Amino acid sequence: MQIHIGRNGQALGIFGEDEVRIGLANGTFLGTDLAWRDGMGEWQPLSSFSSFNAPPVLQQDASALPATTPILMSATPPKSGLALASMICGIAAIPGCFCCVALPLSLAAIICGHLALADIAKKPHLEGSRNMAKAGLIIGYIMIAMSIAGFFLNIGMAGLSAVTDGLNR
Repeated sequence: MQIHIGRNGQALGIFGEDEVRIGLANGTFLGTDLAWRDGMGEWQPLSSFSSFNAPPVLQQDASALPATTPILMSATPPKSGLALASMICGIAAIPGCFCCVALPLSLAAIICGHLALADIAKKPHLEGSRNMAKAGLIIGYIMIAMSIAGFFLNIGMAGLSAVTDGLNR
């Protein structure tokens, strides 16, 4: 399981449990470092994780602690930029069907969506982005189909117009 670790408001990275154990043993990580993993509600000190033998956090008198701003770390895992790009391009292609931008935006949504899904398969900590990638893919494929249908509809209407003009002469 991947564990996100931060110290003094700065992210140190995402590590496996074995890496964290080694880091605690050699001093790379401290028991006071904040950590988060899937299923947790809030960031907690590494010393509170029962799976690690982190040195305990020393309890201090609250009046002796400096007044500091709380660490601003999100409890949400990182998202894939490609998945977000796929979804945005797909959504932007919808009003684009009234002009010539639907096809390029749909293609961009499909390409980004497939690249994002491949990236998510390699990096499990990006799993939360899977639905964004799927949304971009679905909208992209629908808009491609609609663009192709609109193209053939226009050709058919032009042909029908030519036939009716020829009959009226």
